[in-house]
Amino acid sequence: GYTLIAAGTHPLCCRGDRVILEAVEFVIGTLQEVQKTYPYPIVLMGDLNTGYFQPSQQLLRNGQVDADGKSWTIPMTFSDAWAELHPENPDPSTINDDPVRLDYVYFQKTPISV
Repeated sequence: GYTLIAAGTHPLCCRGDRVILEAVEFVIGTLQEVQKTYPYPIVLMGDLNTGYFQPSQQLLRNGQVDADGKSWTIPMTFSDAWAELHPENPDPSTINDDPVRLDYVYFQKTPISV
């Protein structure tokens, strides 16, 4: 068996990606503190209310993004479970066939890997 930190989030909807960037920054900061006590990899799941190609999702995957007049950084990176399995279609619709993906499962890549 594996020990993991499982976390979920659901940022405010429909207010642009900056709100999601701020939520990512907050959630990852909180998870970093949890990981100091419990040094296990993180699985982050959520209805993130934004598409795969948006800056907030790039921040989760790359640990850094320049967006909305700011350079955003987080101390860890994640793999998108769906995109890893379906690289030809990383942004499928998850709501009423609208052309946007909202739901995600991310596995931590660095500094601890799942």
